[in-house]
Amino acid sequence: MNTASKILLFALTVLAAIMPMLSACGNFSAGGSCTQADTNTKVAAMPEEQKMTTQETAAPANFEPTAIENIVYKKIGDIELGLDFYGPTVPTDGPAPVFFYIHGGAWVGGNRSIKDAGMVTVIMDQIRALGVAVVPVSYRLTTETVTFPAHINDVCDAIRFIVKHADDYNIDPQRIGMIGFSAGGHLSLLAGFCTTEFGDAPELANVDFDVKCVIDFCGPTDLTQLVDVPLEDDRVYLLGILKDFLGAQLQGNEEHYIYASPIGHVGKNPDLSLLILQGRSDEIVPHAQADKLYEKCVEAGYDVKYIPVENANHGFAPADTSMPTNPTMPEIISECLAFIKDKLI
Repeated sequence: MNTASKILLFALTVLAAIMPMLSACGNFSAGGSCTQADTNTKVAAMPEEQKMTTQETAAPANFEPTAIENIVYKKIGDIELGLDFYGPTVPTDGPAPVFFYIHGGAWVGGNRSIKDAGMVTVIMDQIRALGVAVVPVSYRLTTETVTFPAHINDVCDAIRFIVKHADDYNIDPQRIGMIGFSAGGHLSLLAGFCTTEFGDAPELANVDFDVKCVIDFCGPTDLTQLVDVPLEDDRVYLLGILKDFLGAQLQGNEEHYIYASPIGHVGKNPDLSLLILQGRSDEIVPHAQADKLYEKCVEAGYDVKYIPVENANHGFAPADTSMPTNPTMPEIISECLAFIKDKLI
C-alpha cells in the first residue's frame, strides 16, 4: 500500500471512529448540531450545579455572537493561511478568554472546520457557551517541501495574530487555551510548552503570548519511541509518516525528533496547566505516550490531570462496541468544560 492510500485509510479510520460518538450527545439534526430537544434532555440529566450554570448563561434573545470566517493571518509565498473567529454565545463582562482549536490528520490532512464535525462541534459549542471565544486554525500540511517546524510555526503565528488584534476581537490575551486532537494535540502541546519559541512570520515576530492551559486528545508526545507501537507493520507505517513530517528518518536524527516531541520541552512554561485524555485501546497513538508525558509533567511539578479512557480507540469510540467507554463521551466533555472554567474563567 502506498503512502497516499495509507493516509486515506487513516482518515477513514478516524472518521469511522468518530461517527459513533455522535450518539453520546443525543440525536443530531441534519446540520450536525444537537437539536433543542436533545439539549433539554441533557440539561435535565445534569447535576443541579451544572444545570444552574447552563440555564444562567443562556444568551438574551437579541444577543448576536460574533462569527468571522476565513481570516488570513499569514502568507507564505502564494499560500494564504486562515483561521476563523467564533465569539462566545453568551455576553461577557469584558474581554473573553480564547481557545485555539488545532485539527488532526497526521500532519498531512484534515481541516479547521468545526461545523458538522461531530464531537468537535459539540465541544466547541459548549466552550463558547461558557463565555469563551473559539479560534480554529489552519496550518501548512506536510509535503516534500513542507516539514517540521512549519506546522508549529504556523500555529504559534496564528496565536500571535489574534493577540496582536486582541482589542479588535475583544479577547483577553492573558487567558489563552489550546485544544487539539491527535496531530493537533501534539501541536497544541508544543505551543503550550514552548510559548514564543516557534514562528516565522516577520510581521508577528515581536508579539509575545502565553498559553495558560492545553487540552490534549491523544496527541503523540515522544516521536522517538515507536517501540510503544506493538505491531511491526504499524511501526513501519508510522515511521514513514514521521519521516515525511520531520524531513528525515529517525536513525541519526534523534535530536531532531526529540525537539519535535512535546515531552522534550517539559520544564518550559512551568505555569502551564494540562488535561491529557487518551484512549487505552488507541490503535494509532499508544497510551504509553500519554502515560510518559503525564509522569514527566508530574515530576516537573506541572498542574496536570490525566484521564485514561478505558475501551476507547483513537477516535474515542468504544473499541469493544458491546460496552461503553469509561468515562463516557458526555463525561469527558464535562471534564473539559470544568477544566476550562477552572483555568481560564
